[in-house]
Order: sequence, then C-alpha cells, then structure tokens
Amino acid sequence: MKILWFNRLKTSVVWVFVRYAIVIIGFIRSIIIANILTVNEMGQLALVYLIIEYATIIIPFGSSNSLNQQLSKLKSDEKDLRFNDEVSLRIYSTVFWILIATFLIFLLSMYLINIYMEDFMNPLIRENSLILSLIVIFSIIKSLSIVHIRMWDKWKRIIYSETAHAIIYLSGIYLYLQTGDDISIIFYSLFLSILTSIFIIRFNIFNYKFFSFFSLKNIWFTGSIGFFLMINLLMETLFWGIDRFFIAIYLPTEELANFHIVHTYARAVLMYYAAITFLFTPLLYTHFNDLNSNRKMLLSKLKKITLFSETILVLSAIGSAIIMPYVINFFMPAYANLNSLYYIIIMGLVLKNLAFFPMGYIVAVGLHKYLPIYSAILIIFLIISYSIAYSLFGLTSATSYSSVAVLCFMFFIILTSIHVIGFSSLKEYLIMIYEIYGKIFIIITLSIIAVGVNDIFSQISNVQICILFTLFAYFKDLNNLFWSILPLLKGDKDKFLRLFQ
Repeated sequence: MKILWFNRLKTSVVWVFVRYAIVIIGFIRSIIIANILTVNEMGQLALVYLIIEYATIIIPFGSSNSLNQQLSKLKSDEKDLRFNDEVSLRIYSTVFWILIATFLIFLLSMYLINIYMEDFMNPLIRENSLILSLIVIFSIIKSLSIVHIRMWDKWKRIIYSETAHAIIYLSGIYLYLQTGDDISIIFYSLFLSILTSIFIIRFNIFNYKFFSFFSLKNIWFTGSIGFFLMINLLMETLFWGIDRFFIAIYLPTEELANFHIVHTYARAVLMYYAAITFLFTPLLYTHFNDLNSNRKMLLSKLKKITLFSETILVLSAIGSAIIMPYVINFFMPAYANLNSLYYIIIMGLVLKNLAFFPMGYIVAVGLHKYLPIYSAILIIFLIISYSIAYSLFGLTSATSYSSVAVLCFMFFIILTSIHVIGFSSLKEYLIMIYEIYGKIFIIITLSIIAVGVNDIFSQISNVQICILFTLFAYFKDLNNLFWSILPLLKGDKDKFLRLFQ
C-alpha cells in the first residue's frame, strides 16, 4: 500500500505540472475573451457556463459517480479486480443503459422547450440550443471516460486528453472569435475540444460486453446509488456556488462577470490540490474502507493530512491574494479593484478543498444518502442567512454575498465531519473539530469581518492586514511543512509516509 501511495504521488507531481500548463492556456483564453466581449456579455457567458455545469450534473443521474463508488469498494475487497471481469462489466452495463435513457429524455425535453417555451429562454441559449445540448451530452461522456481510465490507472491518456482539450479550445477562440462578435464561436470551439479529448482517451465501449448485462435489478441498484450521489453533487455544487445564483438574480450582470473572472483564477491557483485529490480519490476511497473498523487510526490520519493540506492551501491562497488581483487588472483593465472579492473567494475555496476528506469518507463507506440532506438543510440556512444579512447590512456586491456563503461553508464542514469523528459527546466532538479546523475557522471569520468594514489605515488596506495576520499565524506551520516535504524531495518515501501514520 505504501508503494502504491508513493507511486500515485509521483504521478500527481506530473499531473500537477500538466494542470498548471493547462491553467496558463486557460488564462490566455480568458484574456482574449474578456478583452473582446463587453463586461455585460461576459456576464451572459458566465450564466451559460453555470447552466452547462448544472446540466452535466443532473442529466447523467449520478451514474459516473456510482461507477466510481461501486468499483472502489470492489477493489477494496478484491485486490486483483480487472475492468473486464464480469462483476465489473455488470456495473458498466447498468451505467450505459441509464445514460442512454437520460440522454433521450434530455433531448426530448430540449425539443419541447424550444417549441413551447421559446419566449421564456435566454436569447443566447435559445440561439445556440443545439450546440449547447451537444456540449452537455459529450461532456458527460468525457467525464465517464475519465472516471474509467482513472479507476484503472491509465494516467497518460488523461494528460494527453486534457492538454489537447485546452489547446484546441484556445486555438478556436484565438483564430475565430477576433473575426467577429459572435459568442457562439466559443461554444463551437468548446465542442470541438471535447470531441478531440474523448477521441484521445480511446474509451471504445463497443470493444467490451458492456451492453450484454441488461438487468432491471442492477439498473435499480446502480441508479439508486447514483441518484443520491447526483443529489449530493447537485446540492454540493449549489451550496458552494449559490452566491452565483443570488448575484445573477439580484445584482447587475457586471457583478456576475467580476465573480466569474475572480473565481476562475482563484480556482486555477489551487488547481494543484484538485489535481492531486483527483488522482488519489479511488485509492482514498479504498483506504477509508480499510480503516473504517479502526476509528482511532482513522481520526489520527484525518487530522494529520487535513492540517498538512491546510498549511499548503492557505499559503498558496495568501501568495495568490497578493499577486493575482493585480495580474487580472493588468491583463483585463475592465476588471479592477477585485482585491477583497478575490481574498474571500480564495479562502472559501480553501474550505471547499478541506471538505474533501470528510465527504470522501462518507461516500467511500456508503453513507452518501446523508449528504443531500445536509446540503439541503444548509442551502435553506444559507438563504435565510442571506435574507438576514441583507436586511441588517445590505448586500450590494459579489463580495458581500460570497462572505455570507463562506461563513456557512464552515457549518457544512462541521456537519459532514460528524460521520468521521463520531459523536460520543458534544464536548469531545467540538474539541476534535477545533483541533482539526479551529485555526482556519478563526482566521476566515476575522477576515470577513475586517473586509466588511472600512479600511482602518489609509496606508494599508484591511485585506493586506488580513494577509499579514494569516502569514504570521502559519509561520510555524511553514517550518513544519518544509521538514515534512524534505523527505519527499530526497526520495525517502517511507519517512514521508510515516508523517501520516
């Protein structure tokens, strides 16, 4: 197991470099788009991206996530499991039958909407309904392909596929968008990049007997798991991005454009962490299943890996909060004075990444049915919080909506952690929460308060004060981080892995 984890870590280093190369390509693409479109048009484009994001979550009915969860659990029980074993093929088969059914329902729904509800659709969506429908369907197929090759360790294909996707998307926009003001060029470029990406992955479903195991019982079982995971992912995405909905509804389109630009680049900065967890997810699911009977060791590892991750994430966030707002303003002059918004969003993304571990445990051990309930409760709580904050303080900017959302994210982490920590008594539970998340919770709460008031000093902004305070708070952890990573740089895998035991 140690060798497997270390080999996966080495693969992650390569994957991180590739992801950042892709981020740089995306950065160039965003600069081209932002400097050709108006801020209002950029806001409309952000709305379309938002709709595509939610459509790709709802339509597949959680089938890809169900595949991931079932195969990870099987691999925990059968170490030599192969994807062409009958038990694996039965799972694949049910996933494909579910996708065929949901795709047909989606296309029929789009056809009826275009006929009977055309006047109620956004003009940009109405005029590009066909290409947007194809983008959604093939994005789902691509996601399934990536889940498959990630599960069976075909990492090179993912690297080639994602790199080609980024290059073709950029090339289409660079060559054609500047020749006119037709936003649909962006959609056609995206569609072509998705098709190329799927072709490079080379996941030919007709090479295997995936369609030979039709069973309503299996479809029901896979669909039931997928439904809860889909609802969870939908609720999670809505919860982490509900501020976008409120910004889109209640604030000018320009505020949504500001949010979209800042969120895109803040997420890009922390891409390395998402890349690493992306590769480790199947292995982590299997590991959580192995540790499920040893609560003490599970908590010890959760605490160590969370604090290790927190230090890396916070230092990355702070470094980018110093630089990125000025970089955005330099390349995209229409988007100025984004320091406060960037700081709040990047710290919110730190919380989102830290939630990976408790949520991963819940999915791994089959307790995923609780996640939609938690998310639904917290979405209601967030909406109520927005109403109270609006009546007390007034919410007139993307920064204020994001600040309320980030505060609520903390409660989401606290609730999801209950399944990992256990709940023998409220005191012990709160002590463990404080030991794991106490520092980051306090810093973010104080930062939101500071950002929400006028600058204390004329020479230095409140955001800059928050950055200095955070650096001071993590100074000791920076030293510990160095001595933790040093064995990895020296190739001493045993010493590095002992840090998390």
